[in-house]
Amino acid sequence: MKQTKIKKTVDRLSFMILSSLLFAAAFLYSFSVLAAEDDTAWYIGTALGQVTSDRTAADLRNELTTTGVNVTNITVDDSRIGWKLNVGFDVTSNVAIEAGYMDLNDVNVELNAVVSDPGLFFNNAKKIHPNSADGFTLGSVYRYNITDNIDLTGSVGVFNWEGDFNTQSLNTNQTIGNDGNKGTDLYFGVGGGYQLSQDVTLSIEWEQYQLDNDKAEMWSIGLNYHFK
Repeated sequence: MKQTKIKKTVDRLSFMILSSLLFAAAFLYSFSVLAAEDDTAWYIGTALGQVTSDRTAADLRNELTTTGVNVTNITVDDSRIGWKLNVGFDVTSNVAIEAGYMDLNDVNVELNAVVSDPGLFFNNAKKIHPNSADGFTLGSVYRYNITDNIDLTGSVGVFNWEGDFNTQSLNTNQTIGNDGNKGTDLYFGVGGGYQLSQDVTLSIEWEQYQLDNDKAEMWSIGLNYHFK
């Protein structure tokens, strides 16, 4: 167990160092081309969308069964509204570097089970759950212009996230335990934009966020305001 935790820590640190070097190189490159580009600008944006996770009630039931828990009923409510804020810089007319804050909102799991050791059950229940999180993003965006007003976009980056969760007894409404998880993982997305005016762009986007072994997807609609 200790070796596994050490390995995960080393892998995460290596990933963070590599990501930092790659983005540092991207920033240096952006400044090297600024002199040759006239179409550069800062922008801010916000988006709101529907979020779902890839962990189903059947997945959680199977995981609890392996710990000796006989689950009689389980429901997972993982469809929720997420939102994000971001600030970006157009390195060129097609490439931007973007940083932001993302909130994937909460997931709710309710279950009934027959257990012989309630303490052990609640300890296992705290660990077996769909991940959701909020945190900061750093990535790059590529735009392909179809017309003067319409473009397609692709994005990729890293998500530094943290998730908190608590376990409650439905009978007594008593909090049994609190725990949390955090990490730095990849995200990517595709979408499109429509220029409403010289400064305002409407965006529609699909994104996938990796959260350890879980995934969360978000379909969103948003607005970007460009300072020129």
